Amino acid sequence: MKVSDIPGLGRFGKFIDDVDFFDISDDQWLEIGQIHLDSLVTIIRDTALDRYSYVKYMSKWGMSRMSFRSTIRLKYPNWDGQLHTMPNEMSEDEKLAVKTFYNVSESPFKNYEIIRVQGGHDKDGNNLGMFAEGELLWHSNESGNLAFAPGVALLALENTTKSATGFLTTVDYYESV
Repeated sequence: MKVSDIPGLGRFGKFIDDVDFFDISDDQWLEIGQIHLDSLVTIIRDTALDRYSYVKYMSKWGMSRMSFRSTIRLKYPNWDGQLHTMPNEMSEDEKLAVKTFYNVSESPFKNYEIIRVQGGHDKDGNNLGMFAEGELLWHSNESGNLAFAPGVALLALENTTKSATGFLTTVDYYESV
């Protein structure tokens, strides 16, 4: 495993290369987790991970709690996650959250949702991802939820060379003044 600084992000941000996800130990994965805690943004390049492997590894760091459907499915464990089978006892706010984000997420495993960050629409005009009207050119580690997100994990499938995480330079600048 090779770890290097991401240019332009000050003292934060690490690239990790040469990770073999087909032969990685739990100790190595926890080491990557510690690197991520220290660097705030960690990009593991050329992983060849699919959605299912991604979920397997991310869940070793903890439960997904930023997906509305995942959170609600924990509250209603017998619900299959489908719109047409929402439990009657589900609040109107919960139903609205499920409907709003239904088309931008997928469930590779029971009680684990992946929210897609991508552009585009399906044949019926529904958003395919959180940024359906354009490319994600900037992002922060906070989702805007009332419950703070301790970390964000993104699995990049394509077109990620223009995404920026410039907010990391704020700490270095603030400390310099």
